[in-house]
Amino acid sequence: MSVSRLAGLPALRVEGPGRPWVLLHGFGQTAQAWDHVLAARGEAVAAVALTLPGHADAPPAPATFEATVDKLAEALTELSADPLPVLGYSLGGRLALGLACRHPSRIARAIVVGAHPGLADPAARAERAALDDAWAQRLEQEGVVAFFRAWRAQPLFASQASAPPERRAARAAAEARHDPRRLAGAMRALSLGRMPLWTPALAAGTVPLTYLVGALDAKFTAVAGELAREVPRLDVRGVPGVGHDVTLEAPEALAGFLG
Repeated sequence: MSVSRLAGLPALRVEGPGRPWVLLHGFGQTAQAWDHVLAARGEAVAAVALTLPGHADAPPAPATFEATVDKLAEALTELSADPLPVLGYSLGGRLALGLACRHPSRIARAIVVGAHPGLADPAARAERAALDDAWAQRLEQEGVVAFFRAWRAQPLFASQASAPPERRAARAAAEARHDPRRLAGAMRALSLGRMPLWTPALAAGTVPLTYLVGALDAKFTAVAGELAREVPRLDVRGVPGVGHDVTLEAPEALAGFLG
């Protein structure tokens, strides 16, 4: 594994045959969130895990969600002239959907895990933006340790308690690397309430799409069903026995898609 930068973003590279998979982590994580997935693969696979803007040692997030998507497209272009497969979890999945919509020529296929395609209702968008702003303020005021203790206490992440202790310890160590002000900036700029609604562009597009969701994740199982009704080519797959964060709870299930 080597470390470099693509479009200014920290990148962990794993050498292997074929076009590299581009891996995009969730909010509050780092490129190392994919370590267990890559280890579970059990054979060489080319991959590049990016640390997203505002996270750890990455530069601050651009002012808008779209600008962050464009920054990732720059990284993909630096990496290869050919379209590349992308795997993204949660926030990383929302960005992967943005790449499929704004830069489809850069994407060979997109696999997203527990990712929302965007909110259509203006009131819901405003409510979510305000909620994320409140979380961001809490992050700035209380610091990363207290913030993530509260963040993980949300019902969406309850099933993480079943993940092996060493994985949870690695996740906590990664969380401690964040600068609270930069991460708060990312939370505001990349809020679901400020993200475009990708569904119409996804329905009109041609990039192959797979949606993975933990079977215990009722919220995003419903999101996947709604999206599949709008995007008939969407391939929805459930991951048995786990909740929202499949990267933490069942990395071996994701490893099977790489190759």
